[in-house]
Amino acid sequence: MMEHTNRTPSENPAAPGVSAAVSVTGLHLASQTEESRTPLVNGIDFDVAPGEAVGVIGESGSGKSLLIRSISGLLPNGVHRVSGEIRVVGADVNEMRERERRLIRGKRVGMVFQDSIGSLDPLFTVGSQMVEAIRVHQRLDRAAALAEAERLLDEVGINDARARLSAYPHELSGGMAQRVAIAIALANSPDVLIADEATTALDVTIQKQVIDLLRKIKTERGCAIIFVSHDLATVSTLVDRIYVMYQGEVVEKGPARSVLHTPEHPYTKELLYNRPRLEVSDSEPEATGHSEKDLPKSEKSSVVHIDKLSKVFSSKKHGANWALKEVSLNVNAGEWLGIVGESGSGKSTLARIVARLEVPSTGTVSFRGTPIDKLGKGRLGLAQKIQYMYQNSMSAMNPRLTATQIIVEPLRLHGLTASTDSSKSRAEALLSEVGLPEWVAGKRPGQLSGGQCQRVALARALALEPQVLLLDEPTSALDVAAQAKIIELLQEVERTRELSVVMISHDLALVSQTCHRVAVLYRGELVEMGETREVIGNPQRDYTRKLRDAVPRIE
Repeated sequence: MMEHTNRTPSENPAAPGVSAAVSVTGLHLASQTEESRTPLVNGIDFDVAPGEAVGVIGESGSGKSLLIRSISGLLPNGVHRVSGEIRVVGADVNEMRERERRLIRGKRVGMVFQDSIGSLDPLFTVGSQMVEAIRVHQRLDRAAALAEAERLLDEVGINDARARLSAYPHELSGGMAQRVAIAIALANSPDVLIADEATTALDVTIQKQVIDLLRKIKTERGCAIIFVSHDLATVSTLVDRIYVMYQGEVVEKGPARSVLHTPEHPYTKELLYNRPRLEVSDSEPEATGHSEKDLPKSEKSSVVHIDKLSKVFSSKKHGANWALKEVSLNVNAGEWLGIVGESGSGKSTLARIVARLEVPSTGTVSFRGTPIDKLGKGRLGLAQKIQYMYQNSMSAMNPRLTATQIIVEPLRLHGLTASTDSSKSRAEALLSEVGLPEWVAGKRPGQLSGGQCQRVALARALALEPQVLLLDEPTSALDVAAQAKIIELLQEVERTRELSVVMISHDLALVSQTCHRVAVLYRGELVEMGETREVIGNPQRDYTRKLRDAVPRIE
């Protein structure tokens, strides 16, 4: 098993005399085409000391990811450095050959990207990929590397770590895949750890564990951490200093407490204003959330009825795994119902069964009194009544289709298109309804931001005029500004179309501000349910209290 070295900033062995783990001076980045050059990052100065954690915040397109990719030498195609110096532990990254950069990545610089599933090879087990990452930089035999991999998985909070070594990426939940990616990044005790939205896909309890782990790494190993996130509360619990980026520039920087409590730049103030808040106490449960009493009496009838729903997944490798155990609940007309719980609690499985993307082992789901498997036309019959929006909207779209084609596709499948012109007009109207400009119509998913992709996904879901929307973590990958706009848009759509909304989320602050009722799942069981202000303000179960108390707050 690997032995970790504890070091303080002054004891950093990587480069004696080097005061900064990372130093960026006058960095300019641009995208280049035959016709023109577009500036993307403009004159950034940035530094991180050994043993220091620095946060980088800003909305999508502000240049955060380009900054950290330039540090690791992984700029995307079409983007290049115009000028500026980048040094990692004293070494000039710009002067390195690609082979030298590859040696630095993993050993000197560990990276955790936002899309954890995409960073893992689907053809190899977790153990194989971790062993490879360890042995590239360490002289260990396979058995020793495998033991170290198991220890790392246990360190980042994965239960039954030994069994997970033989799992493939598709067998992991989103949160579990993110933890595997963090373990791989930590495998070789790097001098610098870059975390790009590393806690975005995690539930609040695991998020807290990961932040505690990063804090421990910073303290005990003297590792510098660059933490990129749109979650300002999470940033505040970890970092020493913050850089705020907007349109390719650093508009504010300073100690974390100063930036978050006494911001000077209008953009920083806007970010803080738009963030979801969870401000409740046991004695004042009425301080948060919407009440079921807020609904008109005519809207309290059940639209979806779930009765004793169970789902078991079985395999020779892992045996029986109960994802759901006799869950019963109703979704009322005109309400927002939040479903919360840790990763693996059964939230997404429940929503997928309601949308007929999964088949239950036992139990029934009915839509206005009719079992969903009796609605006719197979799943197509249900699609005009219930629509499902995926957590990763970009991966749920055909990358070769334009936004218009993506929206028209369900209309074509259901025979609801009279002509090409009418289909195009319908798509344009839907794009306008979700607040997108006309030019988006001809763009493919890869040419759009995360917030724009989420709006296209919503337009596609609304095309069939459903009565129920199932939202699986609809804002988890979005910055706070885009998140606020998407929630405002969803609330407006719900009002004008008289929809029922089921929102799966690990963000209790968001649920507390948007949902009339909330259901709490734990290991496949419904453990608490009621009006949001009562459940979150005065939880009756220890597990619910644990979820609430784990929600990060700006420190």
